[in-house]
Amino acid sequence: MKALLPKLLAPGRLLALPLDEDTSVLLTGASVGWFASDGLRAWTRELSVIDRRDVTQELRARLGLTLPEEQIAIGRVPLTHEAASTATWLAVTSAIAPALRASNVRVYTVGADKLTSRFVYEARGAGPDVVFECDMVEFASAVSGDLARNEVLSRALVTGLDRLVRALSGGRFGEHDLLLAERLPRLSSDGTGLADVQVERFEEDAARAQASLSGFGSDVAELALVIGQAAGAASSRAPLFGTAEKRVEPAKSLTLGGQRVDLKEHSFWVVSGEPSRDRTVDTKSSTMPLSPFGAGAAVAAEELDHLRRVVSAAPPAGTSPMEVSAALEDAVREAASDTPVALAESAAPLEAPAALVPSPPLANAKTDLPSVPSKSSAQSSEAPLVQDDSQPLPHAPSHAPKAAEDDTEPGQGLWFVLLLIGVAYFIWHGR
Repeated sequence: MKALLPKLLAPGRLLALPLDEDTSVLLTGASVGWFASDGLRAWTRELSVIDRRDVTQELRARLGLTLPEEQIAIGRVPLTHEAASTATWLAVTSAIAPALRASNVRVYTVGADKLTSRFVYEARGAGPDVVFECDMVEFASAVSGDLARNEVLSRALVTGLDRLVRALSGGRFGEHDLLLAERLPRLSSDGTGLADVQVERFEEDAARAQASLSGFGSDVAELALVIGQAAGAASSRAPLFGTAEKRVEPAKSLTLGGQRVDLKEHSFWVVSGEPSRDRTVDTKSSTMPLSPFGAGAAVAAEELDHLRRVVSAAPPAGTSPMEVSAALEDAVREAASDTPVALAESAAPLEAPAALVPSPPLANAKTDLPSVPSKSSAQSSEAPLVQDDSQPLPHAPSHAPKAAEDDTEPGQGLWFVLLLIGVAYFIWHGR
């Protein structure tokens, strides 16, 4: 299978790693998204790593250790410095590995050779030695159940090697922790931590990945949040991709090279196609609960008009109907301007204002409730909200031409969440 470029790279947040031409695996975490990589299956090297938590002040002083981030000029390569500072697993030079093992530090060594298809895993120090070796093609065949087709075997290694590494390390680290550590300076004591490490190349790749996010706004952050919240679901809405489907690989016990390895059940999310704002789905989707990052931006003009009239019928104590109406409009405008921080803050005091708002009517609310004779109300009923007086809000299609004809209320669940956000916003800014 030919090498495929990631569909989405978000440094330290998210990676859409292709399985084939159309389908990608969604991976999240601090070790992904910094650069494009073919994974361990493309290596012709070995790498030794240790857990950052094992590098105590006493150990550093005794062995004279220099951390990876201390070998990088933050002003020259800031993204590389950030990656090195947040990495949990640190590559170590071969010179200090014996001293670390002698100091009761567990040193893990992982190697792969694409020419011979050899994979090796070792763990030494702070416990019994563990050595495992297998043929990557044999492993891919055992995982996929296919003995011949190269495309199937290559696709099995995209997620399979990460699964194997996690099984051997007891879940301590995975393939992408190793890929990141290999591109960063080594923990060292003799000034050789930067040998054969191209920090400028890392910075260029990370900057290119960062630039590729231009135009996506907060959708990438929301995508990572949505996937994190959908652990128990079989499918989920997926901003930028439309829908994500969960795939589950059952637990397996394999015997490779005369050694047994137990693979736990493995689940992951897959999406199709290229990321696009046009594929950012409506937050009304029932496959996921609403999050404050996207709820406000999905409000149409007729829904806002309805919320305004309901709240104006019984506004919170000490406020006028026109004040509540204006506050709701401001809340939706700010929500649609990709400001998740403001939304998160406004969602904090929800319980108190909720008690002051009447339950939503189930039918004919628009004809039974009086309208608010405010300027902002009239404007909202005539046209959809606009940003900067010219550009329509993202994700907010205009429903104004049909407002007079359509008496169908929006979903009660969506209505209630949006109402709480609007009222909370008013109270927050009125304090």
